Amino acid sequence: MYQSQISKTFFLLSCLFVLWGCSQDQPTVTKNIPKDYESKADWILPDGWEEAEPSSNMVMAAFEITSGEHTLKFTVSSFEGLGGADLDNINRWLNQLGRSPINEQTLNELKQEIQFGHHSYLYFDLIENPPSPAENQLLTSILRVTNRSWFFKLQGHRDALRQQEPNFRSFLTSFSLQGDPKEAPVPEELTKAPPPPPPPTNVPRLPDPRFTAALSSAGGAVIPAGGNLPPGVPPPPRNAPPPPPGGFPKPPPIPPSLLSKDQQNNPSAVPPAPEPGQPGETDNGAPKWTVPQGWKSLPPTAFRVGNFLIQGENGETGEVTVIPLSGRAGSLDDNILRWGRQIGIPPEELQTDPPKQEDIQISGQTGKYVTIQGKTEGIHIGTAKHDGHTWFFKLKGKHALVEAQQANFKSFLQSVQF
Repeated sequence: MYQSQISKTFFLLSCLFVLWGCSQDQPTVTKNIPKDYESKADWILPDGWEEAEPSSNMVMAAFEITSGEHTLKFTVSSFEGLGGADLDNINRWLNQLGRSPINEQTLNELKQEIQFGHHSYLYFDLIENPPSPAENQLLTSILRVTNRSWFFKLQGHRDALRQQEPNFRSFLTSFSLQGDPKEAPVPEELTKAPPPPPPPTNVPRLPDPRFTAALSSAGGAVIPAGGNLPPGVPPPPRNAPPPPPGGFPKPPPIPPSLLSKDQQNNPSAVPPAPEPGQPGETDNGAPKWTVPQGWKSLPPTAFRVGNFLIQGENGETGEVTVIPLSGRAGSLDDNILRWGRQIGIPPEELQTDPPKQEDIQISGQTGKYVTIQGKTEGIHIGTAKHDGHTWFFKLKGKHALVEAQQANFKSFLQSVQF
């Protein structure tokens, strides 16, 4: 009788435990991580976030979120290195949304460093209050870890963004990389242990027996704490060993991302720019080229291995940039749409009236030369492929300046040597 009651009680408790486990909401883990990243990154997808087709090869994952009558877009992108300066990235995204750029002071006021899960993110709340338009607002975050940059962007209507911001933060908290612990980190105040007691005094320090055994098996010797050598063991050398024949090997070159970061923190470390009219070659992977007269060489960045400022007769300024991208550079048509947005041309206009394209020779390779004309600005682009990368040479500025510099720009392209 007593055993029967125990069995019934155990059965009821087992049923309650099963029902409780079934009632828990199970997290939904995304399934659209590209093969290049599926072993490196993982995340938990909030409820209501639906997978979408990435708009370009620059985006590794995309989602759509329906919030009331509004639809938000969320994207995840990743690049090797620093991924460019924060101000450049933010202003490029704002330009894509048709919004005005911000300056460095505003950026620093908006920048927050927040710990989500295992990582410390840069968090930017770029949602403007009325009277600015409610559409085209932005929440974004940047993670830089192990020489790779991750970009997270949530964009759309102001009210919907505020409603989805907790889910955005939840996504960042769930984001994990290969090697991260499986469990969420415990708050620091809960992990602090009382300091260990001080070691006892006047106790002789003896080597660990396991250490002694390991050294003995390797043919070494253990030196006691007093510094006296065992009998028969020769003393260690007092001077450094001589260099090998021919000297030490030359250290490998500094990666471009680290070099540009060092240059930003220490301007004196920037190698001197070549004089105009002379061949230029940098240590950041750039080819050789001849810099036209009047172009001012600027330090390279994480993206730009070539960076020049040009100035017109009336004081207007433009730029020439050289950017290599790997296999995820996107198609030429995708890039034309992106360049058009930079000077205010909507994609549908570029699709119905595509810009002029022609073949051009760059370092013995046949590439494309594209001319895009906006209302007030123009962009000329030369493209070339070399060593698994697509190189983009871009001239951008007001129409009069671009037209005046077109001959110099084409001469610059013809001087490029990989």
